[in-house]
Amino acid sequence: MRATAPGPDAEEEKPVSRKEKGYTLVVVDDNPWENQFTEMILRDITDVAGYRFFSMGWQAFNYLDVCRAGGTFPDVILVDLLMEDMTGFAWIEHFERELWPAFPDCLVFVFSHSALESDRAKAATYSSVRAFLPKPLTPSTFDAYIRPLLP
Repeated sequence: MRATAPGPDAEEEKPVSRKEKGYTLVVVDDNPWENQFTEMILRDITDVAGYRFFSMGWQAFNYLDVCRAGGTFPDVILVDLLMEDMTGFAWIEHFERELWPAFPDCLVFVFSHSALESDRAKAATYSSVRAFLPKPLTPSTFDAYIRPLLP
């Protein structure tokens, strides 16, 4: 940390807007290999400011409760359908009931290898879910599905 005294011509510090500092993501997925690949992609997307991975749905909820208490929330959440502690659909139901009303601008995406039309149709029934993203995440998937919905 550097200490400087502002001079008479110093510009007043302005708050950084959301776009200038980038977007934050939470990934809820219990597959370590998928998470490693997803992290490589997120690291290379310049307007992604930060991301957190959770291998268990309840870990993610604990983190999101802390975010709620601090008045901040991630911009995007990617949720896998098949997890050990709960399904992605159970996770989304709890999220919509407990957290989404306070942060309705948070973009939730189902993030899965599932090719079942029934999974896609069910994902579309949730108010918080913006789209069904096929795994693996790629820069073009991010640009096609997520980027157009970001402010």
